[in-house]
Amino acid sequence: MTSKIKSEARRSRDASLSLSLSLSLSLSLSLLLLLLLLLLLLPLLLARTMRACFSGAPRRR
Repeated sequence: MTSKIKSEARRSRDASLSLSLSLSLSLSLSLLLLLLLLLLLLPLLLARTMRACFSGAPRRR
């Protein structure tokens, strides 16, 4: 009887461990994807703002 309870406890602990592991893996993967997207979008935004600054400077003179 006690071995059955122990095996059941071990099984539930393994399941919760694998669940938390997969959750943390998916979270880190989504964070990595977000960071990659930000790195891809950053030069575009930077180029846009730089172009706006440089095109706006001669008009003021």
